[in-house]
Amino acid sequence: MFTESVTLIGIFVSSFGIGIATSALPGPIVFYLVDRAMESGFGAAMLFFAGVLAVDAFVIVSAIVGLGGALGAPLFTGITASLGGVFLAWTGLNMLRRSGGYSLRSDAIAAAEDTLVRRKSIHPVLTGISITVANPLYWIWWATVGLGYINWMTGIGEAALMSFIGGLMGGVILFHVLLAFVFAKGRKLFSDKFYRGVVFISGGILTAFGLYFVFLGIKNLSSL
Repeated sequence: MFTESVTLIGIFVSSFGIGIATSALPGPIVFYLVDRAMESGFGAAMLFFAGVLAVDAFVIVSAIVGLGGALGAPLFTGITASLGGVFLAWTGLNMLRRSGGYSLRSDAIAAAEDTLVRRKSIHPVLTGISITVANPLYWIWWATVGLGYINWMTGIGEAALMSFIGGLMGGVILFHVLLAFVFAKGRKLFSDKFYRGVVFISGGILTAFGLYFVFLGIKNLSSL
């Protein structure tokens, strides 16, 4: 019993580290989360992240019931990369367009949030789902590393699988919550110039990711 408990703790700790490490890799989710936290606050960033977690839950359940193999299929990644790339590029270009006109002063934030509520038709949760689904690297990771770990833990036992999932998602959640908190609370400390620079850089990176994903999607589809 003691040996089994030590093993489960080891699985949890190691998967917790994997969750943090994979979350810390620069990508569309990280850059958009930072933008939401700085522009609209911690709550808006968490609504966006809730959409990300919804996709994670779908993938984990699919992998457990044996549908994980389809996640890495060229047709699936090709379609999600192509359509998602367009969405990411559009999002990035919008961030670039507005990067020069936003301020972190409280009156400007209130006005900006009011404008966003009226202008944006996509709910933050749906945005989180869309950006996550649009990222083919996300699916490639789950279809290879993630699915491999789940199959491995399933072979060990149900307790090992639950320890892995708990540790992995714990690391993912902790990283993103702390990241959103730091940038949301830091709005009072950051200058407008710094904020506009973050938005501009994030927008440029999202646009680059989008164009790359479109290229990757077309390449996958053309190979079928």
